[in-house]
Parts: sequence; C-alpha cells; structure tokens
Amino acid sequence: MKVNIDNENVNRLLHRTEIRCTIDTGGVTPSRKELIAQIAAKKGVKDNLVVVDRIDQQFGKKEATAYIKVYESEKAAQTIDAEHKIARGQPKPAKKDGA
Repeated sequence: MKVNIDNENVNRLLHRTEIRCTIDTGGVTPSRKELIAQIAAKKGVKDNLVVVDRIDQQFGKKEATAYIKVYESEKAAQTIDAEHKIARGQPKPAKKDGA
C-alpha cells in the first residue's frame, strides 16, 4: 500500500491538519489501522492523534481516496471529533475471562 498526500490544510480553529490522500491499494481497500500507522509515521505523530474520516474506493479500481484528520492533541480529538470515528481506528480492548 502506497499513500500519496494530495492536499494538506491546517485548520487552526479545530486544532488539526486535514489531509486528502490517494492510496495505491493493489485492489484491496486498506484497513483503517494500516492507514493510521502510515500517516502517523509520515507526520511524526502518535497513532491516537490520527482519525480516518472516510475511505472511498470505486469497484474494480486499484486506487482509493481518503480524508484524514491529524489532531494537535488527544484532548482536541476527543472534544471535536465523533466518538465512533475515533474508536474505529483504535485497537479493540482485550476481553476479560468470564465476562
């Protein structure tokens, strides 16, 4: 999977950088976790500051587009973005025995 950043917009009011990128997928839609890890590495931030808003891929194409938000702090992400969008990219908590 190769990620190319097409457009980057710094939104100071919402304490984030908004990224639109093109992903060469090889035919398979990438997982949010893979995308978060690559964007976090490119931007030099922790994974918990990156929120994938959406990934769009047309049927039969080997390319996808994504809209991603990189927050300045974890508090800003939790205050501004929807809980379900933040939770989608995070690892699931381990289940306890007997629960």
